[in-house]
Amino acid sequence: TLTLLPALYDHHPPPPYRYTKASSTFSAVVQLYTRSCQLDTAATRFSRHNGSTPYCHFGCASIETAHHLFISCYHFQGFQDEFSQHVLRQTEKLLSKAE
Repeated sequence: TLTLLPALYDHHPPPPYRYTKASSTFSAVVQLYTRSCQLDTAATRFSRHNGSTPYCHFGCASIETAHHLFISCYHFQGFQDEFSQHVLRQTEKLLSKAE
């Protein structure tokens, strides 16, 4: 039988990205858009409209997907490193208070 409604739930397991556990509302929204294929990436626009290029807007030779932007793109490596250091400092503070 043919159904007109899409499945209500995504049955794929969550990706092993750094943002799978939301610590803020913004992170949760990014996860929602990513999991529902609504995050505005060049690859998404290319697959839907076929009038643009699927490659990264920052000049990488890679196709711009959510994984590329959040994990692979070297333009965001500084942000990722900075946030990782921030999380480590905050965790150390919490652990030292608990002792």
